[in-house]
Amino acid sequence: MPLNYGQLKTFASKDLNIASSGNDGPLELHQYINLAGHALCNMRGWRWMNAAQTTLNITSGQAYINMPADFLGIQDIDLAQTGETIEIVSFEQWQKLKKESFQPSGYVAIMGSNRDADGVFTQRLFLYPTPGATVSGGVVLLYRKGWDEITSDEANTRQLGLPVFMEPLFLEVMRAVVYGYEEDGEGGVSQRLTALKQMSVYADAVAMDIKLIPVAMPVLPIGSISYEPNHNYQDLPT
Repeated sequence: MPLNYGQLKTFASKDLNIASSGNDGPLELHQYINLAGHALCNMRGWRWMNAAQTTLNITSGQAYINMPADFLGIQDIDLAQTGETIEIVSFEQWQKLKKESFQPSGYVAIMGSNRDADGVFTQRLFLYPTPGATVSGGVVLLYRKGWDEITSDEANTRQLGLPVFMEPLFLEVMRAVVYGYEEDGEGGVSQRLTALKQMSVYADAVAMDIKLIPVAMPVLPIGSISYEPNHNYQDLPT
């Protein structure tokens, strides 16, 4: 069964001496989990992070679409009704098209983000022109997944969304992150993660990632966060 938040609380308390709340160290448990999640995703261009597909709604009068919580980068994005690809353009092209009142047959778009009053960023696809009609499931998105952050008030049943074969490595990354912050005199986070990549738990995760998903998909450098893919999938890293 996939790891959930309740199990991580137990692991953190018994193995890492981190309470689920009120930790005496610099960070709270959910912050350590999120740091570990991002670090795990950034260790390699994992194939399991490719090819998540979903549909998104188009809302009349709303010039943007919120991306999924685990969104990392667009691989393909089309209009569901016509199959027409939504063209992703640069900010300079976006500004030029708007000034010229250019009317595309579908939409052109840029990736961006908004920050709410609590400082939380939401990644958004900004559309031009502004939609004139609401279409449920109007956009089909194929995307590369990143880490889906958790909050301090998550239910214990909240799963992390990792493949089961990645969970042993995640626990070791979490250990490296916690000890790196709590006991940095014995080696910081970067040093511990570098050492972890020489361990069998990392090699095992890489081997399973290659075995279960034998064909790597291209990764487009789109989005405010970009994990560089490792294109050499033939050999295990040393």
